[in-house]
Amino acid sequence: MTHFYTKMEAANAMAAARYPEDQLLRIQVAGQYEGEIYTDLCDGRLVGRCPSSRLPIKYRGLAGALMFNSCLISADDLNGWLDARGVGFQVSDHELASEDTGAVCLPPDVELLAEQQALKDDHAHAPNVKLAEKYGVKPRHIKDHCTAARKAVKASKISTTSYFPNSQFKKSSR
Repeated sequence: MTHFYTKMEAANAMAAARYPEDQLLRIQVAGQYEGEIYTDLCDGRLVGRCPSSRLPIKYRGLAGALMFNSCLISADDLNGWLDARGVGFQVSDHELASEDTGAVCLPPDVELLAEQQALKDDHAHAPNVKLAEKYGVKPRHIKDHCTAARKAVKASKISTTSYFPNSQFKKSSR
Protein backbone atom coordinates (compact mmCIF):
# COMPACT_ATOMS: atom_id res chain seq x y z
CA MET A 1 0.00 0.00 0.00
CA THR A 2 1.30 3.44 -0.89
CA HIS A 3 1.98 5.76 2.00
CA PHE A 4 0.86 9.39 1.91
CA TYR A 5 2.14 12.33 3.91
CA THR A 6 0.98 15.82 4.69
CA LYS A 7 3.64 18.52 4.14
CA MET A 8 4.66 18.43 7.79
CA GLU A 9 4.73 14.63 7.93
CA ALA A 10 6.89 14.52 4.79
CA ALA A 11 9.28 17.06 6.30
CA ASN A 12 9.47 15.04 9.54
CA ALA A 13 10.11 11.81 7.60
CA MET A 14 12.89 13.51 5.64
CA ALA A 15 14.45 14.87 8.83
CA ALA A 16 14.29 11.40 10.40
CA ALA A 17 15.97 9.88 7.33
CA ARG A 18 18.69 12.53 7.31
CA TYR A 19 19.37 12.67 11.06
CA PRO A 20 18.14 9.40 12.60
CA GLU A 21 20.16 9.82 15.79
CA ASP A 22 19.88 13.56 16.44
CA GLN A 23 16.43 14.76 17.60
CA LEU A 24 17.52 18.41 17.85
CA LEU A 25 18.79 18.53 14.26
CA ARG A 26 15.61 16.79 13.08
CA ILE A 27 13.49 19.51 14.65
CA GLN A 28 15.65 22.25 13.13
CA VAL A 29 15.69 20.95 9.56
CA ALA A 30 12.05 19.79 9.46
CA GLY A 31 10.85 23.40 9.24
CA GLN A 32 13.27 24.12 6.41
CA TYR A 33 12.20 20.97 4.58
CA GLU A 34 8.53 21.90 4.95
CA GLY A 35 9.17 25.31 3.37
CA GLU A 36 11.03 23.73 0.44
CA ILE A 37 8.25 21.18 -0.03
CA TYR A 38 5.58 23.90 -0.18
CA THR A 39 7.62 26.02 -2.61
CA ASP A 40 8.19 23.08 -4.94
CA LEU A 41 4.54 22.00 -4.72
CA CYS A 42 3.47 25.47 -5.85
CA ASP A 43 6.11 25.55 -8.60
CA GLY A 44 5.12 22.12 -9.92
CA ARG A 45 8.39 20.35 -9.08
CA LEU A 46 6.68 18.09 -6.53
CA VAL A 47 3.32 16.37 -6.99
CA GLY A 48 0.66 17.24 -4.44
CA ARG A 49 -2.45 15.08 -4.34
CA CYS A 50 -6.06 15.78 -3.43
CA PRO A 51 -6.76 14.15 -0.02
CA SER A 52 -10.08 12.64 -1.12
CA SER A 53 -9.26 11.36 -4.62
CA ARG A 54 -5.47 11.03 -4.33
CA LEU A 55 -5.22 12.44 -7.86
CA PRO A 56 -2.54 15.05 -8.66
CA ILE A 57 -3.52 18.68 -8.13
CA LYS A 58 -3.04 20.54 -11.39
CA TYR A 59 -3.91 24.05 -10.24
CA ARG A 60 -1.26 26.75 -10.04
CA GLY A 61 -1.39 30.28 -8.72
CA LEU A 62 -3.69 31.17 -5.81
CA ALA A 63 -5.97 28.12 -6.19
CA GLY A 64 -2.97 25.81 -6.18
CA ALA A 65 -1.40 27.55 -3.21
CA LEU A 66 -4.60 27.02 -1.23
CA MET A 67 -5.00 23.40 -2.30
CA PHE A 68 -1.35 22.56 -1.62
CA ASN A 69 -1.80 23.69 1.98
CA SER A 70 -3.81 20.54 2.73
CA CYS A 71 -2.57 18.15 0.03
CA LEU A 72 -1.01 14.74 0.43
CA ILE A 73 2.33 13.62 -1.00
CA SER A 74 2.93 9.99 -1.90
CA ALA A 75 6.12 8.31 -0.70
CA ASP A 76 7.08 7.59 -4.33
CA ASP A 77 6.59 11.24 -5.34
CA LEU A 78 8.57 12.37 -2.31
CA ASN A 79 11.48 10.03 -3.04
CA GLY A 80 11.49 11.04 -6.73
CA TRP A 81 11.64 14.68 -5.69
CA LEU A 82 14.45 13.99 -3.22
CA ASP A 83 16.37 12.18 -5.96
CA ALA A 84 15.89 15.10 -8.39
CA ARG A 85 17.08 17.55 -5.72
CA GLY A 86 20.23 15.48 -5.19
CA VAL A 87 20.04 15.49 -1.41
CA GLY A 88 21.68 12.07 -1.13
CA PHE A 89 19.02 10.29 0.92
CA GLN A 90 15.59 8.77 0.48
CA VAL A 91 12.73 8.12 2.85
CA SER A 92 13.00 4.35 3.33
CA ASP A 93 10.47 1.78 4.47
CA HIS A 94 11.92 2.18 7.96
CA GLU A 95 10.93 5.85 8.07
CA LEU A 96 7.58 5.03 6.46
CA ALA A 97 6.74 2.62 9.25
CA SER A 98 8.08 4.78 12.07
CA GLU A 99 5.49 6.35 14.34
CA ASP A 100 7.86 9.27 14.95
CA THR A 101 7.60 10.43 11.35
CA GLY A 102 3.80 10.69 11.40
CA ALA A 103 3.33 8.65 8.23
CA VAL A 104 -0.31 8.35 7.27
CA CYS A 105 -1.55 5.14 5.71
CA LEU A 106 -5.30 5.58 5.41
CA PRO A 107 -7.67 4.18 2.83
CA PRO A 108 -9.14 6.66 0.33
CA ASP A 109 -11.46 9.14 2.04
CA VAL A 110 -14.62 7.68 0.51
CA GLU A 111 -13.75 4.22 1.90
CA LEU A 112 -12.98 5.77 5.28
CA LEU A 113 -16.37 7.51 5.20
CA ALA A 114 -18.09 4.19 4.40
CA GLU A 115 -16.28 2.57 7.33
CA GLN A 116 -17.33 5.41 9.61
CA GLN A 117 -20.94 5.11 8.44
CA ALA A 118 -20.92 1.33 9.00
CA LEU A 119 -19.78 1.89 12.58
CA LYS A 120 -22.53 4.49 13.07
CA ASP A 121 -25.11 2.10 11.60
CA ASP A 122 -23.97 -0.53 14.12
CA HIS A 123 -24.52 2.08 16.86
CA ALA A 124 -20.84 1.99 17.79
CA HIS A 125 -19.79 4.44 20.45
CA ALA A 126 -17.31 7.08 19.15
CA PRO A 127 -16.70 5.77 15.59
CA ASN A 128 -13.97 8.34 14.90
CA VAL A 129 -12.06 7.18 17.96
CA LYS A 130 -12.37 3.53 16.88
CA LEU A 131 -11.11 4.35 13.36
CA ALA A 132 -8.32 6.51 14.78
CA GLU A 133 -7.14 3.62 16.92
CA LYS A 134 -7.34 1.23 13.96
CA TYR A 135 -5.22 3.45 11.69
CA GLY A 136 -2.96 4.98 14.34
CA VAL A 137 -4.01 8.60 13.86
CA LYS A 138 -5.90 11.18 15.89
CA PRO A 139 -9.74 11.19 15.83
CA ARG A 140 -9.66 14.72 14.41
CA HIS A 141 -7.69 13.39 11.42
CA ILE A 142 -10.46 10.84 10.76
CA LYS A 143 -13.16 13.50 11.13
CA ASP A 144 -11.40 15.85 8.69
CA HIS A 145 -10.99 13.12 6.05
CA CYS A 146 -14.61 12.00 6.39
CA THR A 147 -15.84 15.59 6.15
CA ALA A 148 -13.78 16.10 2.97
CA ALA A 149 -15.23 12.89 1.50
CA ARG A 150 -18.79 13.92 2.40
CA LYS A 151 -18.29 17.29 0.66
CA ALA A 152 -16.76 15.63 -2.42
CA VAL A 153 -19.63 13.14 -2.67
CA LYS A 154 -22.21 15.92 -2.27
CA ALA A 155 -20.50 18.10 -4.90
CA SER A 156 -20.39 15.26 -7.44
CA LYS A 157 -24.06 14.18 -7.30
CA ILE A 158 -25.46 14.28 -10.83
CA SER A 159 -29.13 14.34 -11.83
CA THR A 160 -31.15 14.19 -15.04
CA THR A 161 -34.45 15.91 -15.80
CA SER A 162 -37.54 14.53 -17.49
CA TYR A 163 -37.29 17.32 -20.09
CA PHE A 164 -33.71 16.50 -20.98
CA PRO A 165 -33.12 12.87 -19.94
CA ASN A 166 -29.66 12.74 -21.54
CA SER A 167 -28.47 15.96 -19.95
CA GLN A 168 -26.64 16.00 -16.70
CA PHE A 169 -26.28 18.80 -14.26
CA LYS A 170 -25.19 19.16 -10.69
CA LYS A 171 -27.99 19.28 -8.15
CA SER A 172 -28.38 22.65 -6.55
CA SER A 173 -28.26 22.80 -2.78
CA ARG A 174 -31.58 24.61 -2.51
